[in-house]
Amino acid sequence: MSQPLDDRIAPWSEIAEQYDTMNNSLFPADLDRLEDLLAGRQTVCELASGTGRAALRLARSGRRVVAVDFSAEMLKRLEQKDVQGSVETVCRPMEEYVLEATDKFSAVICINNGITYLTSPGEQLTLLRSISNILSPGGIVVIECAAPSTIVFNWAPFPKTMPVVIRHDMFLSMSVSLDFHDQMARISYAYESPGEPPRRVTTVSRYIWPNEFKLMCELSGLRILNWWGTWDGEDYVSGSPKMIAVLRSVAGTGE
Repeated sequence: MSQPLDDRIAPWSEIAEQYDTMNNSLFPADLDRLEDLLAGRQTVCELASGTGRAALRLARSGRRVVAVDFSAEMLKRLEQKDVQGSVETVCRPMEEYVLEATDKFSAVICINNGITYLTSPGEQLTLLRSISNILSPGGIVVIECAAPSTIVFNWAPFPKTMPVVIRHDMFLSMSVSLDFHDQMARISYAYESPGEPPRRVTTVSRYIWPNEFKLMCELSGLRILNWWGTWDGEDYVSGSPKMIAVLRSVAGTGE
């Protein structure tokens, strides 16, 4: 089920200031491996970049990096951290950017569940089909999202609430509920700091099953080069925490 754009943007703009503290699913070691994977690729586009942890890291080595996100507040946080002005930012829905951009990149990445925030299979498929528009010859695509088995089994029974103290002056709880029919995950973040009223935002995502994702890639003209379950490069198996796909467009290759 497709979600209106304003409804998609609102929760991320609300939590932009706290996002780097609230979300730590991409660890420094993961960024090291991403950097190694993209060695020699000097032009990178990050779709759904958020506050730019990956984009900023990749730009350190002199790459040209373009960060695309639909939330101006998330990109504002990126720019505040980017004291060297090394990352170009584009405030636009990623599914529009890949259709209309004229730049070409040797790597396009969409990690940390970015593709799942398109909440219909048609939107996810369209994004994958359109990514080739911004790939230079020989370019690769890296997609990373949580494995659905992790979502379904780790968060049962539903809804489930998990309290987390994320720093000394903020308490966070996450409440997760799933819609198995539409493969939708709704995560509500409730957080409060001393002297401030409690705040709550809810994000909606659509998780993708492995064989469904492989079919989407085939229909999009993308060949899977690597299919990992962790950033360590371990093959994806049942129970892997992540799905990480390294892809290449077959357009013009004769495949």
